Formats: sequence, C-alpha cells, structure tokens
Amino acid sequence: MVLERRAAGLAAADIVDTLVLATGRAVHRVPGPQLAHLFSLLPKIGLDETAVTDEHLTALVADLLATGATVEVNEKWACPGPRVVAALRAAGVPLVASTDAHHSRDVGRYDAVRGVLRRSRMSAGRFATERPSVTIAR
Repeated sequence: MVLERRAAGLAAADIVDTLVLATGRAVHRVPGPQLAHLFSLLPKIGLDETAVTDEHLTALVADLLATGATVEVNEKWACPGPRVVAALRAAGVPLVASTDAHHSRDVGRYDAVRGVLRRSRMSAGRFATERPSVTIAR
C-alpha cells in the first residue's frame, strides 16, 4: 500500500513522519522494548535514512528514552545507519548488535555492525557528544 501511495505522490517526509510516529507509539506499548532493524523499511520503499530529519531523530529519541528501549544495530540490514546510530548513542539510548542470522555460519559475525559504528563517529552531526559503543554478545 505504501508503494502505491508513494507512486501516487505521497511525500517521503510524510512516510517518515508516519514511521517515526508509529515506532514511537509502539515502544510505549510493551515493557522493556527492543527495536529491531530500525529504518530497514525505507530502502524497501525507495527511500533511505537521509529522509530521516534531525527532528525525526529528536522525537524518536525522546520515546526511546522514555520507555527504556534498546535499539539493535542489525548486521543483515546494516541499520540503523551511522548518523542514526551516532544520534542514538549520543542521547544515551542502549544499543546492541544483532546478526538477524538465518544460518549458523552468520551467528556472531558483526562486520556490517562494526562498519556502521566506525562510520558513525564521522557522521554524527550535531548529535555527537561521545564515542559510539555497542554491546556485542559472544
């Protein structure tokens, strides 16, 4: 449905507004939420994280902090990307690595996660106040 509405002229900003609002509402519905592959939907509908504004991140961070949510940095989808990871980390949102593995050979491999974390230090923008870190369970 989103693809059809996008083809009919639905603006990228409206899509991201809705996604951020829905995500924020979702984390308020469960205790101890853990958010998996944040923004992985965007490429599937022809967008990327450049459509996520600082205002979107500010609103989302407020909901994540208010609920104590943890955000997964996902190996399979390499998301969220460096800018979003930097914003989340700078705000104090807990991050964990996730392989999203479907094969045993991929369990515990975090090449893309490490790349996202490395790049997040360089693209932190106004959010960066400290070095990003992530918990990688072994």
